[in-house]
Amino acid sequence: MPNSSSAPSFARIYDDLRVVLTVQRCGSMTSAASEIGTTTSTVSRQIARLRDTLGIYPFVKSEGEWRLNPALSDLVATFEQADGMLESELARLQEYQPTTRRDVKIGAPPTVLSHILAPGMRDFVSKNAGIRPVLDSRIHESGLGSTDISVVFHPPESGRVRVKRCGVLHFSIFAPEGWREGDGWVSLGERIAGPYIEARRHFFTSDPTVLVDSFPQAVRMMRELGLAGALPVILAADTPEFRPLGPRDLDIRRDLYVIHHESRSTDPDIRATVDWVSAQLVEAKIRTRALQDTQQRLCGSMY
Repeated sequence: MPNSSSAPSFARIYDDLRVVLTVQRCGSMTSAASEIGTTTSTVSRQIARLRDTLGIYPFVKSEGEWRLNPALSDLVATFEQADGMLESELARLQEYQPTTRRDVKIGAPPTVLSHILAPGMRDFVSKNAGIRPVLDSRIHESGLGSTDISVVFHPPESGRVRVKRCGVLHFSIFAPEGWREGDGWVSLGERIAGPYIEARRHFFTSDPTVLVDSFPQAVRMMRELGLAGALPVILAADTPEFRPLGPRDLDIRRDLYVIHHESRSTDPDIRATVDWVSAQLVEAKIRTRALQDTQQRLCGSMY
């Protein structure tokens, strides 16, 4: 470390540690730059600056991936804890400024945002005037990234993160009315649907007719081209012209976890938002179960 006469400001170290923490959470400098809203080169420069300050490189390569240098684990964990506590204390002080609204960033898969959280947003905002929800679409991430709260399929295996399993996302095969075997099907790409594509190829006896990168695109292709496809049950409920195609052994069930950093557990805004997100997920699970019962009856009447 530099001597006291040349020591860098704590503000600069704080800023650089925030970047390192985001890289650790996101898994890459590119993803971290996107989360922060800057460029990869800027992230790289800040990491290099912290290396010069501390005398060690913040990341080391292990098994082909860049990981946090173990020598910095305690420092980064301490920073993360302090950062969360600071956010919580600032939230508490905002109680004295009733007209001030505070951003709470919520990350979740797109379908969760649009079909589980959005329907309850009016009620949440009316009851929590001091909170401004900021929704962030996330698909593969298992950690928090730059979010305050995230809904994930896989919770992080390490770190001081509070995890609550309270929701499920169900997927089934649907097709437009009049679809016949051989009419084709649409799928998300290998990056997202990879583990499930082979079983669907076997069912449809063909490769996908069209590949897309989101469920709204899949719905559009199903409507425009008359294709079948796998959709979240809660999303398919908005499209009454689609019918469940089966078979049930191709249905997928993905657990949903709500996560936030433990240092934010006393933050009143985080607590209120976590409780609301959890309640929306539980309500959606009940609603999906009712939809599946209806679909099962429809399937029975088709055969």
